[in-house]
Amino acid sequence: MKIAKSELAPGAKLPSVRGLAMQLTINTNTVAKAYKELASLGLVESKNGLGLFVCEPKKLLNDSHQQQLLNDATADFASKIFGLNISKQEILQHLVKELDAVLPPDTLDKKGN
Repeated sequence: MKIAKSELAPGAKLPSVRGLAMQLTINTNTVAKAYKELASLGLVESKNGLGLFVCEPKKLLNDSHQQQLLNDATADFASKIFGLNISKQEILQHLVKELDAVLPPDTLDKKGN
């Protein structure tokens, strides 16, 4: 989440597997698995003998795949909130709040707004 929110900048060193496991009081295998997943997504890279570092952000999916994932997620969201008797305005306020929590503040839409 800190990488997604730009709280960990590219080049930032991640704690060791053992160090983070101790800090979070979880199993080292859990941390190792999470780090492996981050590496497979291209979010972190290993530097031999130095540890794991946050990578420069890069586009992981093509536009078509991104659009399909967005369509699926919004359809799922809409079906889950259907019938809650909440106004569109309140729903949008909650959605914007959640997006603000995970997107960098300088994120622009495709039109540059």
